Amino acid sequence: IIATISILRKVENILHVHVVCHDLSSQIRTKMQSIFDAETTHNQQVTLYDFDWHDQLTWLLWKSHVTKAAYIRLFFPNFFQHLESIIYMDADMLVVWDISQHLQWENDYLIAAVPEPRLAPLYNSLHHLQLGSHQTFNSGFLQLNLAKIRETQLFERVRKWLQENMQNVVHCDQDWLNCVLQWSFS
Repeated sequence: IIATISILRKVENILHVHVVCHDLSSQIRTKMQSIFDAETTHNQQVTLYDFDWHDQLTWLLWKSHVTKAAYIRLFFPNFFQHLESIIYMDADMLVVWDISQHLQWENDYLIAAVPEPRLAPLYNSLHHLQLGSHQTFNSGFLQLNLAKIRETQLFERVRKWLQENMQNVVHCDQDWLNCVLQWSFS
């Protein structure tokens, strides 16, 4: 809720925030929607979605420290068929300035991400992930070109990689996104 409110308070342009949830009771859903409605202005909208985890994620082997929510973005291209691109933010992020300027970007990239050079030494020590020396990025704030991701079937490749390498995943989405997307982000 705090991440969404921080977006609504900082972005001044037309904005539609899509909040994807799971297993929400109707009471909590109603409370969340009333909080969002109180925070939105005339040019903002918040839509809550329920994602059916059980049918979509049965093939994954769960590790105790990994939540199912970490895998949700693998389904965004199909879940949001009506959208060309989105900004994905982890629920624990806060927006401290207007991010709408980042909505305009070059369409050549599949993903725009924040570089995370602190991860490179870690990944270079994890030879089983086969990252080589490529630049690493943080998976908590991503701009996803959903049209290109659908076109290239990128997330299908990610799901395949996960099925083959899940036993080697240590840092959840950081691992699988960095491994599959080597050099494919801006």
